Amino acid sequence: MDANVFIAATLADSGTRKALLKAIGIQLLTPEFTKIELRKYMGEIATRLKTQKAAVAKKMEDIFEAAKIVEIPKNEYAQYAEEAHKLSPDPNDVPYMALALAKQCPLWSQDKALKRQSKIVVLDTAEIIATLKTAGKVI
Repeated sequence: MDANVFIAATLADSGTRKALLKAIGIQLLTPEFTKIELRKYMGEIATRLKTQKAAVAKKMEDIFEAAKIVEIPKNEYAQYAEEAHKLSPDPNDVPYMALALAKQCPLWSQDKALKRQSKIVVLDTAEIIATLKTAGKVI
């Protein structure tokens, strides 16, 4: 999962948030630096929500905990960084792609450019929701 998924879930009571919080029987993974990445946008999110940064931080932490998101240490996907770099149109997405390669799992991202390669399955929120519903994993 990339950081933009968390930002979308924080901004609104959206399909993204519902998918995160109601997914049953799946493990959601993200690189360990994701929370650091999210802190960069805390002020902007707080402004958009017309609230304080502390409230945004609490909401993000609540989402992380409720969705049981697992932060994966860099040493578990670092050996895939070179391959991910070749696949990724954006260097900022390399850790997410490397993690997907390492864990042989799809990447949840709204970034359409990431779908231009064929090595990693990249699913947007609508595709995640449809997949979960088909598998009976959303309540």
